[in-house]
Amino acid sequence: MRTAKGEWIMRNMNIYENAKYYWGIYGSFGMVKGDVKHEGGRITHETEEYLVCSQRTEHENGLVHQTGFIKNICDHPITVTHAVTKFVFEGGEHEVYTQSNHWQSESKGAWQPLVTSVSGRSYGVRDSFAASPFFVLWDKQCDRGIAFHILPNCIWQYTVSNLPYHDSTEAIKTEVDIGIYNRDFSVELQPGEVLNLPEILYYEVLNRVDLDCWKLHRYMNKRYPRAEHPVIYNNWLCHFGNFDFDKMAAQLDRAAELGCEYFVVDSGWYGNNPCWSHRGEWWEKKPGDGAFDGRMKEFAELVRAKGMKFGFWLEVESAGVESEALKNYPEQYFEYDGLVMLDFANPAARDRVIADMKRAVEQYGAEFIKYDFNNDIRIDYSRKGLVPYYEGFREFRRRVLEEIPGVYHSNCAAGGARMSLPNYRDFGSAWFTDNQSVYESLKIVKDTVLRMPSQAMERWVVATTADVNHAYGQSSSRKLVSTNDGTWNNVRGVSENFLKGFMLPGPIGFSCDLNAFGDEHFAMLKAAVAEFKEHREFWKKAECRILCDTESLTIFQYNDEAFDRVELFAFTWKIHQRSVRVYPVVDADACYEMEDAAICGKTLQADGIAVPLAGNYEMTRVILIKK
Repeated sequence: MRTAKGEWIMRNMNIYENAKYYWGIYGSFGMVKGDVKHEGGRITHETEEYLVCSQRTEHENGLVHQTGFIKNICDHPITVTHAVTKFVFEGGEHEVYTQSNHWQSESKGAWQPLVTSVSGRSYGVRDSFAASPFFVLWDKQCDRGIAFHILPNCIWQYTVSNLPYHDSTEAIKTEVDIGIYNRDFSVELQPGEVLNLPEILYYEVLNRVDLDCWKLHRYMNKRYPRAEHPVIYNNWLCHFGNFDFDKMAAQLDRAAELGCEYFVVDSGWYGNNPCWSHRGEWWEKKPGDGAFDGRMKEFAELVRAKGMKFGFWLEVESAGVESEALKNYPEQYFEYDGLVMLDFANPAARDRVIADMKRAVEQYGAEFIKYDFNNDIRIDYSRKGLVPYYEGFREFRRRVLEEIPGVYHSNCAAGGARMSLPNYRDFGSAWFTDNQSVYESLKIVKDTVLRMPSQAMERWVVATTADVNHAYGQSSSRKLVSTNDGTWNNVRGVSENFLKGFMLPGPIGFSCDLNAFGDEHFAMLKAAVAEFKEHREFWKKAECRILCDTESLTIFQYNDEAFDRVELFAFTWKIHQRSVRVYPVVDADACYEMEDAAICGKTLQADGIAVPLAGNYEMTRVILIKK
């Protein structure tokens, strides 16, 4: 997988001359095979009926962005029944890293040996449900690998397989297929029509701890920089759906004092009772029906009077079975097993929902929308791999950003089910899990930064102050306690340092009773928010590396591209040591200040630094500033 010169190559790049090594595309025309043409990073194969193309663009650090399509260039329809992009490597000894996504258990990853095949796929309209659109192929003989990231535009699939060469009974090849899930897939292309394959990002991996995820972060941060990196209050884990005007107003003063910039009302403010069956109609509850009793505009004005911006929760993708939206516009929805989804492939459906959103935003002066997505459709009865749905959703997001400006968009990731790179492009950040345990969320962050920039994930503080009795007759004290799940059914103590470390790099969110914090803990959180804002420009662009990940210790490094500022966070779990030696990645030619000492970059890289550890479930932070 490396040449003698040490240059990284893909085994199939500018080597194979047959289209069957670049695409697995079948249909009414047979199988795509035959001569290919190479023009720089463009690879094409053309017949009288169709044109197939892949375009590879290499960026810094060897990251490659690849797009592809098949186009009907004849005067009659053709049908495509299988469409994947191929990468072919010499067989050998390989492992594959994959991830799964489930509610409160997101981005769970593991390595597995490649014996026959390893595969993953999405299951419907939520593009990261069940499997993450990301995997790594590792060559054990070369001790290096390739990370593949899929940017979904369909129900996608990937398969990594050991297969025999067609001309050999002994030698095997390792083949990677990435494309549209082919079960019941059959798309008719009219003359001139194009079927786009999923976009793919890939790059070399040398580090099995963090899979060189900083390469992805640098690429995404440069091309899709964050316009904002806010501090948010959201009421969900404080009240869930059980709130009224007074309960919400009771949080305003403390939220403003804490430094929150947005105050967001979550699910439960809309529709008739029960509100769940009336999703899809974004009209406020009337007086006597609960929530604000028709006073949400008045509440929004109170929020603005406190110096914060107002926002609310929506779920435009689906509708309740009793909603007026479904009754009035049945042709704009499709149903599967009792679940009702908006058909984004229908332009009229997009127009109506955008008009409803505009009306709600203008009515309440909203400047923040949290988008939830709780349903899924796992079968496309049109047999099109949901390609029209995905393309319609991207068009919907493009129009929302263009036609409803000045609004911050938060992507509720539905248990990681739509934590994907296209949604990173289209949203400001994500509520990435309902498991707001500080400990479990940090582990999810650690696994998710392998496939998403850290800026994608909002860091939610869901905690309170509680009286805790001590052993051996000592007096009780006030301790920080965090939820240990997504519902407050379990709670657990957390140290101030661990919580402060978890809050960075933000965006920072609070979803709890702010009045329940003791004065000391509230002051600590207020100071942490102020410090975050002081260095917000750094956090908006910071790359993440994982320097250590064991059962007892996780160490994150955050740095800017020039390594002018480097921050280390050592989180301990169950540990029996007083310090750890850390080898940060820095500018070797620079000199750094660490507290009151100075140390050169070469020494840092060669000798590392000893970081003291405070005990179990604690955090130690080290800041290095280039002189």
